[in-house]
Amino acid sequence: SRPKIEVTAISICRHRCSIATGTSDAGVWLWRIPHEWHPAPHRDKQPTWRGLSQLEDGDASSSSVVPVAVLCGPHAAPISSLAFAFDGETHVLVSADRAATVCVWRLDDGVCLRARKNVVSLSPDALVNVSCKNKALLACAGSSPDIEVIDVLSLRRIVRLFGHGDWCVDL
Repeated sequence: SRPKIEVTAISICRHRCSIATGTSDAGVWLWRIPHEWHPAPHRDKQPTWRGLSQLEDGDASSSSVVPVAVLCGPHAAPISSLAFAFDGETHVLVSADRAATVCVWRLDDGVCLRARKNVVSLSPDALVNVSCKNKALLACAGSSPDIEVIDVLSLRRIVRLFGHGDWCVDL
């Protein structure tokens, strides 16, 4: 019988028009979104995603989501969360697994730039880009009542936000 691999995390990069998925076998996949799905400006100038229902019938052959790469690296546990960020020089993908290993991947070539175990004190179930003032930051939440913010460049914790009454499993 075939091995059962499940998608355990997903993230969309609007700048690179890519999707990243994490799997139960510790894999990280990058996918290319069809040009028809790229953000299109509306009257209010806010980008929106065009879906298959908005494509012409003749465009179906070009509307496939195509795998671009499988990123292989230090993950040894199922991927629990993914987030895209800009590290000041290039667009990167940050992946976290259930063993609390966090990796930073360069999107141009799939190279793992940094990897660190126990960057945060929890297994991140959610990563959200909260970059500000040209600093690439991610907020992390998981099986803890705390939210931790990490610096993408150094993979070090910047701040830990206390005070939530229960686990913060989403941001």
